[in-house]
Amino acid sequence: MQAMKDLLVTPEGLTKTRTYDGCVSIRCYETEEDTMVIFQEWDSKEHHAAYYKMRKEEGLLDKVKDTLREDLEVAHLTNIKA
Repeated sequence: MQAMKDLLVTPEGLTKTRTYDGCVSIRCYETEEDTMVIFQEWDSKEHHAAYYKMRKEEGLLDKVKDTLREDLEVAHLTNIKA
């Protein structure tokens, strides 16, 4: 988990994500079981897709995957306004 945290605080980590076109917000949570959840809000799925493509091409996703115990999982959520 510490390797992932170290990666997130680099200039190429969350700072770059927060300034990427379409990023509304990003928050990270850690469970007692040493699991991390990163919640990102984007203007659109297209904005997120462009961001994800950029991260993949620059190699950051491979670095992230190297720090994980399990496969990286991405889910797109819709607010049901309940």
